Amino acid sequence: MEEALKVQNLSFNYGNLEILKDVSLEVSQNSIHGVVGANGAGKSTFLDVVAGYLKPKSGNINLMGKDITGESVVGRIKLGLARTFQKVELYSTLDVYDHVLLAIRQKEKLKNHKRSKLDIFKQHGPSKAEAVEVDEILEKVGLTNLKNTPVSTVSLGLSRMVELARALALDPKLILLDEPSSGLNPDETGRFTDLILNLVASSDISFLIVEHDLSVITASTRELTVLDMGKVLASGLTSEVLDDPDVKYTYLGR
Repeated sequence: MEEALKVQNLSFNYGNLEILKDVSLEVSQNSIHGVVGANGAGKSTFLDVVAGYLKPKSGNINLMGKDITGESVVGRIKLGLARTFQKVELYSTLDVYDHVLLAIRQKEKLKNHKRSKLDIFKQHGPSKAEAVEVDEILEKVGLTNLKNTPVSTVSLGLSRMVELARALALDPKLILLDEPSSGLNPDETGRFTDLILNLVASSDISFLIVEHDLSVITASTRELTVLDMGKVLASGLTSEVLDDPDVKYTYLGR
């Protein structure tokens, strides 16, 4: 199986402080790969480096077979990388529909170099093509009935669905999820887990998910990487990694 993402010997420092050291992992196409580790293991930093927000000290990052190590955040989005954040990043004054519409317009702006000044906040309503695309995405994530609802009034669980819908609007090949179950109740967590499983089954999208909830990891991921103090402690099939003696002792505490 080909890789959606291949990270080789990735290292990152904050000044003299080593945060990541020689981290390598592969995310197979049409799969969900989990990353777990204790607080301070380097999980979110790893996502920030992969997404282009931080520049690695060394190592390589390949997306769909293309080296993106030197690409900007925008360049990586254009090549098929999207992400969500642990802290929900939404416009409180806009409704669910407009969040997806803006993401679609951002995608078109990135694709159309000659119209780089395209105003994604333009005041007129969606075109026929935009309306069709927004409705399709909202249906995929189960938000059709809430499309005219201001995001400031929806639950945290639904806000995370909106973030995912916005990421889908960018036509990604790989989506990075940073602690998507954080703050969710068990029902919301279950719905979100089912959603990403359905997206993988019905599309060409892969996921790299940093998560603290092992029920999400065991229910959704095929492969798992455990980080410990910025290094890979174990990586492979999820069931085998969780059964690894070092993982049980260091991460699971038993």
